[in-house]
Amino acid sequence: MQCPNCGALIIDAPHSRESQNLLHTIIRAIASEQGEDVERVKLRVKIEVLQPILYDTFVAGVEENGPPKYRGAWVDLHDVYEQYVEGTYAFVKSEADYTKRQDTEAIEVAIRWAVECGIDVERL
Repeated sequence: MQCPNCGALIIDAPHSRESQNLLHTIIRAIASEQGEDVERVKLRVKIEVLQPILYDTFVAGVEENGPPKYRGAWVDLHDVYEQYVEGTYAFVKSEADYTKRQDTEAIEVAIRWAVECGIDVERL
């Protein structure tokens, strides 16, 4: 499968080592190009792909439906996006539990951002 933005090959196997390596290579390149922390860029990709669950919504959902069936972590959105008030916590799904579609979408988002930063994805 190829990225519609730049034509780069996207590995089709979910959670394959190749797809994870590709995603993290692109994220590191973006972080380096932008002078940002790798984890911050990685979180922005996750938030772009999957809307995080804000704390109040999470608590209400757990009370109604039980805990989510996937792993994740609490993130202060202010650490990722300055426009959020400090202490705005959200639950962000772990990459280990991404579906095949989510894996592909995360790679496509990272490739799009890399191209927008002027990074030659084909050379990574």
